[in-house]
Amino acid sequence: MKIDIACGGTGGHLIPGLVTGEELQRRGHDVTLWLTGREIESAMIQGWRGGSEIVSGRGLLAAVRAVWVCRGKMRARRPDVVLAMGGYGSIGPTVAAKLLGCPVVLHEANVIPGRAVKFMARFASAVAVAFEGAVGRLRHSNLTVTGMPLRPGVVPVAEGECAWPSVLKERGLTSGKWTLLVLGGSQGAHRLNTLIPAGVAAVREEGRGLQVVHLAGARDLAAVENAYRDLGIPAAVFAFHEKIEELYAAADYAVCRAGAATCAELQACGLAALLIPYPHAQDNHQLANAQAIAEPGHIEIALETTLSEEQLATILGKRVRAAKTDREAGFAAGLHRDAAQRLASLVETVK
Repeated sequence: MKIDIACGGTGGHLIPGLVTGEELQRRGHDVTLWLTGREIESAMIQGWRGGSEIVSGRGLLAAVRAVWVCRGKMRARRPDVVLAMGGYGSIGPTVAAKLLGCPVVLHEANVIPGRAVKFMARFASAVAVAFEGAVGRLRHSNLTVTGMPLRPGVVPVAEGECAWPSVLKERGLTSGKWTLLVLGGSQGAHRLNTLIPAGVAAVREEGRGLQVVHLAGARDLAAVENAYRDLGIPAAVFAFHEKIEELYAAADYAVCRAGAATCAELQACGLAALLIPYPHAQDNHQLANAQAIAEPGHIEIALETTLSEEQLATILGKRVRAAKTDREAGFAAGLHRDAAQRLASLVETVK
């Protein structure tokens, strides 16, 4: 089959689309990715062996133009099915597919469906969701819970010992220290980038072996590196890291946003975390994601608007004093580890 996957925009859309695309390629299908041209996408698709197209459609006029451009390119290639992973980058390819009579499959990653998915559902032959909690929020006659497609390297983190990542050795970090992982999403999170170094500094005396791995995004990279250096805290700071499973394997605890992909990966790894949902997300969907996986003593939630450096230090201090890796195999109960396979199979059935 010729299958187009519209997954451009953020890592939360691109990563599950890319993983599903690779599964479809393994099954012998011809797969093309539709992207938005963001710089972060280039880093994520390194090694991708299929085709790709660029289209951008934020705003009404841009969206109309995106539909026109997609329709022209799709007419020449004529995909058998289009898989849309949500977000504004999916609108152009989805509407163009409908105009050409090509079937569409949607995937909604969040508990609260985004506006793009709600709009596109009327054009879809099938809809897949990552969370059970999304089922009652979308109306469609063919709706399936597939789960969130996970990067292949994520699941083994919880199933066995992983070697200490060489990229962290190169940054001076060692496996003998308690390691905090900070994730702000594929584009970073400015508030987390300013809050967390100060919170870590408040507990460094308690955790004399404390070190940090921090994904800060490109914009704040230098500032975060300087903050840890000035505070005397060993840290490996990256704008983005394409092998996130290596960082999960090295971590003893995490502080993260609550994007759908991050929540699913924490579940798969069994890694305890403090989730700080992005407060300006549409319909506050990150808070709903966090609540869907919250578990006392394992996954905690803090609101950015009320979380102080002192409160963060108290939370981290408890974890540092425990001096152990907070992993829990049972935490992943109910997680669809085969989500990519389930979503690929759904795509294959739509005609």
